[in-house]
Amino acid sequence: MQRFLSWISYPGCPPDAGYVICKHQVYYFRKTLELHHKELFDMATRDGLTNLYNYRYLQTQLQNLMTQKRLTSSLSLVMVDTDNFNIYNDRYGHLKGDEILQEIGRVLAENTRDTDVPARYGDDEFIVLLRETNKEQAIVFAERCVCLIGEYSFDADDPHSKLTISARITAAPEDATDSEGLIAKADEALYAAKQAGCNQVHAAGTQEIA
Repeated sequence: MQRFLSWISYPGCPPDAGYVICKHQVYYFRKTLELHHKELFDMATRDGLTNLYNYRYLQTQLQNLMTQKRLTSSLSLVMVDTDNFNIYNDRYGHLKGDEILQEIGRVLAENTRDTDVPARYGDDEFIVLLRETNKEQAIVFAERCVCLIGEYSFDADDPHSKLTISARITAAPEDATDSEGLIAKADEALYAAKQAGCNQVHAAGTQEIA
């Protein structure tokens, strides 16, 4: 009876296949569904060029984190902007520009934890949500990324292929208590960083850092 019930519960198992074979087919079917679900999730939440999270997923995660009734630990937002990206694009072309964005995305992804949310925010802008991270810790992260990109040679045959990024940092709840305010503060820090020059790290409410 057990063998018969296992077969009729899962179409595709022949009557004489036996319970063990049916279990293997069910396991394979479940794994196929899990893989298909992951593919659909990635298509809905990942940026097609950099494979970072996309704008929609970023906004959803940020709003969820900011609207939690109790914020038990700090949340930092690091906004990264590529310095003089349009000039690089004009000199080397859009394909090379895409490679630059992919490399920046790779650096951000490799230096974040599974609990963080690295995302592409705009054309050449990125945002990283750092959970359980205060502003001082976020500054260390941003400085490391700025340094790594600044030292990276995107074209070994061209000494002018260097590119830099600037980063600005905001933290909740000290800088803002909602997602719009947190991003607005980051934009203000961006303006301060750009005023100070390229290759800068700037945190909301502070002077120039690096």
